[in-house]
Amino acid sequence: LFAMYHFGRIAHFGLAANLIAVPLIALWIMPWAVVSMVLMPFGLEEFGLSPMRWGLDIVLSTARQVAGWPGAVGLVPAMPAGGLAAIAMGGMWLCIWRRRWRYWGLLGIIAGLLSVPLTPASDILVSGDGRLMAVRMARLLCPARAAPSGSAASGSTGPGNAMRSICAKPDMKAMSAAINSRVFIA
Repeated sequence: LFAMYHFGRIAHFGLAANLIAVPLIALWIMPWAVVSMVLMPFGLEEFGLSPMRWGLDIVLSTARQVAGWPGAVGLVPAMPAGGLAAIAMGGMWLCIWRRRWRYWGLLGIIAGLLSVPLTPASDILVSGDGRLMAVRMARLLCPARAAPSGSAASGSTGPGNAMRSICAKPDMKAMSAAINSRVFIA
């Protein structure tokens, strides 16, 4: 929930990765962390850190592998802060109380989920590398991209990248890339 709020993404195969990572952390990585802490006063922590590193390499390799699967990540619309707070408070209400009134927490969760489609779309989209951006201006989505340095569009021969508007001739690939990058500035 909080990852969806902050990053606008949801990992569909997080369970598959955690089926490998969590037991490995509990049964291999953490015990070696304790061993390295015990050996640290004697300067021998490397004997615990080396096997710990092997386990961490497997966890990171698993994360990379699962993240590379088709459809591993889904994009979700922006959620307002009030919606996140309503879901969190509703969830806490459900967990704290043991009587029938605990189900009132479901109203908070439902209200938070209903706030997602009510959130207005961002007015400025910026790609992850900063080379593409789009600005919404009165029913017109005006994409722009960084002009190559030294070109006439950049206005200088320096290393700076000026934004070149492509409103006159919309570039659907550039617009699609900007939208798919999901880096929003509200």
